[in-house]
Amino acid sequence: MEMIYKKSGSAFSYVTDENGNVSQRKMSVSDAEKMVSDGDAVLFDSLDALKSNAQNYVANRQKEYLKIEEQLDKMYHDGFDGWKASIKAIKEKYPKP
Repeated sequence: MEMIYKKSGSAFSYVTDENGNVSQRKMSVSDAEKMVSDGDAVLFDSLDALKSNAQNYVANRQKEYLKIEEQLDKMYHDGFDGWKASIKAIKEKYPKP
């Protein structure tokens, strides 16, 4: 989901990847408003709020993910589906903005 911030008659869309890298693109306000109304984007009141939201979900996920060695052990004992379920629970707890 894209995050949008409007300022001075323009809109800026921000997308965060799994590593926390944020890319930005300028767009028209009408396109931004349509994305928000369609549920494809979230509108933030300030750029600081947008950046905070983008950084928080990555940091929160990283705190909860097991170390790679522990994830491999989980796969061995719980199977691939058990491992996927544990990752999915973290992703749902801290959804990508």
